[in-house]
Amino acid sequence: MTAGMARQAVADASYRAEYAALPWRISGEGTMEVLLIRQRQEKRWTVPSGTRSGTRTELRAAERAAFQLAGVTGRLAPASAGRFLTTLTLADGRKDSCDVTVFGLHVWGTLVRWPEETKVLRRWMPLSEARALAADPGLAELLASVMSGATVQDPDEPLHVIPARDDRRLSGSAPLAGTAGIGPC
Repeated sequence: MTAGMARQAVADASYRAEYAALPWRISGEGTMEVLLIRQRQEKRWTVPSGTRSGTRTELRAAERAAFQLAGVTGRLAPASAGRFLTTLTLADGRKDSCDVTVFGLHVWGTLVRWPEETKVLRRWMPLSEARALAADPGLAELLASVMSGATVQDPDEPLHVIPARDDRRLSGSAPLAGTAGIGPC
């Protein structure tokens, strides 16, 4: 299967959609840190994500997931940092493909108590560590694109990260001064 056919298969396939926040802050040393979470009984580090429902927009779904799952508040970037595909294990044990759109969240506040605090562990870490700990290869690639800035994807490489806007480009930014996905609001 060629890369173009893989892209078309991804576009045509019916996936569950989730919207995630990538919480970030500047540490006391002046470096960028991101917040990853994991369920207490699991070892999979990921970003807080949720589904869109009713009148809740993609941004509201990501913002709500960040509050409920990670206990953080802040300002979401209006454009996504990128997308990735993952596989979810449902409550009944079935597996489901999921297309996760990620928005940068500049964190203004971290809550001491939040709705899922007894079920979720959260941890601030540098981007390089987050990339190494990310449970999903697609999330790791998205974090790598944030680390290195926007990159051009080789058309002959297999598609793991789904670019936010352009088929040839991964959205994200390493410099904090403002490209779409994760820069300051």
